Amino acid sequence: MHADAFPLRTVRGSTVWALSEKGASNEAARWLAKTQNAADPILADVQGGQHNPLLNQVLLNLSQTAAMNSAASAADVMIRGLAGVEDLHNAQVQHANFVVLRAPDVPSMLVETAFISNPEEEQHLRDPAFRDLLAHTMRDAIVAHFVKAPPAGSCWSSAQHVVSHEESLADVAKRYGVNARILRLANHLDGREAFAGQRLRVPIMGA
Repeated sequence: MHADAFPLRTVRGSTVWALSEKGASNEAARWLAKTQNAADPILADVQGGQHNPLLNQVLLNLSQTAAMNSAASAADVMIRGLAGVEDLHNAQVQHANFVVLRAPDVPSMLVETAFISNPEEEQHLRDPAFRDLLAHTMRDAIVAHFVKAPPAGSCWSSAQHVVSHEESLADVAKRYGVNARILRLANHLDGREAFAGQRLRVPIMGA
């Protein structure tokens, strides 16, 4: 996570990036990937041994594919969460071949919170209340992703709750002790209320 910058000071909004298997998805992504990769160390060899290079490569590809799929899902939840609190520079998840996104076994995304080169957004970023809002929004998006797709062997799990005629989303959130925004993100209820009979994913944290 960091702030973006651009020579044109009117450019504004947040962007969420995920790894592109083929590299950059557009000219801006290619430019940013080139400049950021020049500043970051190249990742060390992650193949884990040389006894069977072909097998190592297959395992690496499988691991990275799983990480990319998980990251893409998390990035989609993240951008929907950010859309509720600030402008988006790109309404869809962007893809590029950034070094910071290449870990083969860890889902990774890059969140550009705003353009510090934009005077208005710079003032927002200087505001502790706005930074807190961003932090809580990103936290809720990450939690919502884990509600939808809990990692194997983790303490995360989710329950299903069927909404009754008398219940609102706030009622369900209060019953389970979770943030209503997390329920919205995890159940694709952006700006909408839950309806009677709807099955909601609800996060349950284990020990």
